[in-house]
Amino acid sequence: MDLIKERVEKNRKRIEKYTRPDITITDIVQSVDEIKKQLKDYIEIELNDIDDLPKYTYVKYITFDKNKKKELFRFGGKIIVNKEKYIVLKGFKCNFCVQKHIIHNNTIIYNTRFFKKKDNKNEVVIIKNKLNDTIDKANNMYIKQQMEIKQQKDKIKKLKIKVKKLQYINKN
Repeated sequence: MDLIKERVEKNRKRIEKYTRPDITITDIVQSVDEIKKQLKDYIEIELNDIDDLPKYTYVKYITFDKNKKKELFRFGGKIIVNKEKYIVLKGFKCNFCVQKHIIHNNTIIYNTRFFKKKDNKNEVVIIKNKLNDTIDKANNMYIKQQMEIKQQKDKIKKLKIKVKKLQYINKN
């Protein structure tokens, strides 16, 4: 737990030192043309499919600012945690949470839009890795089941021997 407290304290100090500039790079890329440039080699991911992305996949996103009442483009980061209601991204200097849904008065008013780099080869590799993981799990389960069956057969043999001995004793 001490390590977590250390990290929290370190992050708190770093955040306290940060002075936000009047205009950030993110502020500059909010026009439709700039966003299109930023998302040129990216494809939008269905919100349901975000859960299937492997850890460390880089995503950019568009979210909704309730105060400004408009969509805002964000540069994003690498997925390090994927929960039901939010994801945690690793950015250039820090990790941060991104809500999957923007909620107002207990109602979802906006679904955050996520984008990942276009890369068919990467998708094939991801699918191949998932299939290999599934095969490995199935093989491991099969081996465990075979070992358990062998153990149970050995127990049955021992019990049969005991039963025969008891039957022999009872006859005499």
